[in-house]
Amino acid sequence: IDYGVYLLLLNLISIQISKTLGFVSGALFNFFMNRLFTWKVKSQVSKRFIRFIVLYIFTLIANVLSNDFSLNLLQSQMYYIQISFLIATSISTILNFLGQKFWVFR
Repeated sequence: IDYGVYLLLLNLISIQISKTLGFVSGALFNFFMNRLFTWKVKSQVSKRFIRFIVLYIFTLIANVLSNDFSLNLLQSQMYYIQISFLIATSISTILNFLGQKFWVFR
């Protein structure tokens, strides 16, 4: 979801806004699917959603900054947009997993 929205918007709006909207779309899908299927938690939805939003604000910043940093570092390389996306997504995935496991859905 993240990558699809990112690619769809990339040529229409700025790369940072494209990355942000892709990330937010993926995050919303992630919350509902992980709550039901990965962590199997059905209680305290409001509290967990607030924690989830706080976690995702933090990881969104890490994601967009690492994407920007990678784009600037790799701009002369082939596939630099895709590589930067993968780097940013890898960093935020690790942070999100740890945050969800030990804070949001514990």
